[in-house]
Amino acid sequence: DGEQARRDLAQFGYCLVKDALSPDQLARLRARLVEQAAAEAQAGVATFDGLKGSNNPPNQKVWALQNKGEEFLELLK
Repeated sequence: DGEQARRDLAQFGYCLVKDALSPDQLARLRARLVEQAAAEAQAGVATFDGLKGSNNPPNQKVWALQNKGEEFLELLK
C-alpha cells in the first residue's frame, strides 16, 4: 500500500515494501556484494566492526555501493 509506505516513511524514517525486488535481483545483488566484500578483505581495505574474539564475529561493512557495481546503480534508477 503506497499510502501506508508514505505514512511509515514520514513517521519512522523508513518503510517496508514487500517484494520490491525480484528473487533474481536479490541473487545478483547478493552475489556482487559477497564478491566485493571478499575483494576488499583480500586487499586489506575492508572495514569490520564488533569485538574480535567474542561469540559474535565482526561484521564487515561495504561502503558506497553505488560505486561498486551496475547492480547497485540500477536500484537508484
